[in-house]
Amino acid sequence: WCAATALAEIRQCWTPESKNLRSIAQQLRGLADLRYHDIIALAHAPLQIGTAPHFAATSCPYSSVPFAEMTTGVAGLLVGREIFCEDGRLALQLNEMHQLAPGDVRRIHVIDTVGDLSAKVRTLLACQVAPGAYELYPLKDYTGSPPIAPRAYSHDELQALADSVYLAHRHLR
Repeated sequence: WCAATALAEIRQCWTPESKNLRSIAQQLRGLADLRYHDIIALAHAPLQIGTAPHFAATSCPYSSVPFAEMTTGVAGLLVGREIFCEDGRLALQLNEMHQLAPGDVRRIHVIDTVGDLSAKVRTLLACQVAPGAYELYPLKDYTGSPPIAPRAYSHDELQALADSVYLAHRHLR
C-alpha cells in the first residue's frame, strides 16, 4: 500500500509540479534585461497539483523569491503570483497585496502557466477600464511587436493578441 501511494503521489503531484517548475525556470533564464528590483509575476501557477502544494511557484515571497534568484543569478527580485488592476491602481499578489507604482509596469515580467503546465512569457498587461474595454501596457519584455496604441481595446482585439497579453485581475483586496 505504501509503495502504491508513493507512486500515485509521484505521478499525480511531483511529476507535473516538476514539469511546471522546469518550464518556469526556462522562462526565467530567458527574461530580457532582468535586473535588481525587477518584478516577476508567476501567473496562473496552480496552488496545488494533485494533493501537493506547489510551494516554489506560489508561496510568495518565501520560496518563489529564492527560486527565481537562484535560477537567474539576479538578487533583489520581487516575485508574486498575480497582478491586479482596479481604477488604474496596480497591485502584485504576494501573501498580501503589494501596491505597485505606475512606473513599475516597465519593470514587470509575467511568466504565465498555461493548461499543460508549461509556461510562457507575456509582454503586454491588459487592464479593464470599462465593461469590454481594456488598456494595454507594455511590460519589460515587450519588443514593440505587436504594435499597440494608447487607446481602449475590445475583448475581440485582445483575443487577437492572446499570445502576448496577460489580463490583470480586477479586484484589489
